[in-house]
Amino acid sequence: MNKASIRKLLAFLTALCLLSGMLISGTVTAMEEKEEPPEYTVLLCGRDGDLLASLQVPGGMTLREAGELYPGALTAPKIKGAVFKCWRLGAREFDLDTPVTSSIRLTAFYKEAAKAEKPVKAEVPA
Repeated sequence: MNKASIRKLLAFLTALCLLSGMLISGTVTAMEEKEEPPEYTVLLCGRDGDLLASLQVPGGMTLREAGELYPGALTAPKIKGAVFKCWRLGAREFDLDTPVTSSIRLTAFYKEAAKAEKPVKAEVPA
């Protein structure tokens, strides 16, 4: 091989290395730019509308799954004379297994506790 052929071969190999480096670099960049799911805000409010908790939930995650990220957040406060029934979205019960796809505001819904009746004394005949 003469010097001119060697120079051409080196130029070709250099160009090939640069090109493959760009391709590899482009592949790595494309892998790094993988989109994260959007995050949504879930507001948990008491029955009076007071904010109890604000959760950042990745899109597509259920509130039940998010509850594992925020221990105790889904536990509604106890209210004397009432029993927690569910979380509501507007006037409807919210299913905790529904994937979150937007920011929402949930309100605690309670049912009045049944009052215990006073025991009636049985009269014993004389």
